[in-house]
Amino acid sequence: MEFQLSLTSIPLDLDYTLNCGQVFRWSREGGWWVGVVDGLVLKLKQEEDTLKVKSSSEDADEKFIKKYFRLDDPLPDILASINKDKVMAGAISRLNGLRLIRQNPWECTVSFICATNKNINAIQQMISNICKHIGRRIEFEGNIYYSFPEPEVVAGADRQILENCGLGYRAKFVKEVAKRVVSREVVLEDLESTDYETAMRTLLAHQNGRKMLLGVGPKVADCILLFSMEKLEAFPIDVWIRRAVLKFYPHLFDSISVKRMVSNLKHRSIVPAEYEAVSKTMRPYFGRYAGYAQEYLFHYTRVSEPLTSTSEPLKPL
Repeated sequence: MEFQLSLTSIPLDLDYTLNCGQVFRWSREGGWWVGVVDGLVLKLKQEEDTLKVKSSSEDADEKFIKKYFRLDDPLPDILASINKDKVMAGAISRLNGLRLIRQNPWECTVSFICATNKNINAIQQMISNICKHIGRRIEFEGNIYYSFPEPEVVAGADRQILENCGLGYRAKFVKEVAKRVVSREVVLEDLESTDYETAMRTLLAHQNGRKMLLGVGPKVADCILLFSMEKLEAFPIDVWIRRAVLKFYPHLFDSISVKRMVSNLKHRSIVPAEYEAVSKTMRPYFGRYAGYAQEYLFHYTRVSEPLTSTSEPLKPL
């Protein structure tokens, strides 16, 4: 299938949207962005106000593309609502057209479990390996692609296969979460209809003293809620967002909280109390579209000068 979508009245920057660390199955090939979404191969190219689309299936129609890229989001209104200060104004000016993506909840969950303490290239490689080893083979335009494996397939896979995909200790987490999803002890899709707090509690729940979803902490949960559960008020926090908050928004916190965050800068992880404090401050500050503010702030730090003098590579959320 091949068609063109007019973007004359729909702001979209395809490069920023697909290269901002929110999704990991897209790559540039000969001027096109190529990815696999819901088992369909997509090839996309943006030329000014036109989006060219090629697909392996008739199912990837205009409606499909608009839903995936959230083209129904009133982006100008959203950006106006989060434009609270000079920092965000700069991010909006630089990245205008960056949109959040509606991801498949299962794939999103696994992706961000794998993302813990890994850079973007490593995450992309892990996800690619998983798909090649246990995903469904798809042929399109003479090339071979692979779908993201269903929960049943992952649950039944040998853990060693997942470890060989580069997951390491995350292999156990991914396999156990797949089992929970297959048994419907956790129904990811149902979280879309709940409020943010309820959905967060579900993702972080314990049963008989054991976590229901291994590998899903507050940051991963916020990523799942923001990118696949319609919780646009979610504000995922990693060490880079913490640094951005300290650099640009210390005035929103009391002096004790600021000192605590400064003292913790040397640590890769963020303790739950600190995560909660930042979340409860930044989400109300930016309001119902705090998730958009977070993604603009996060990617702004990636395309601008480093926030610190460290040479450590930027990490995704």
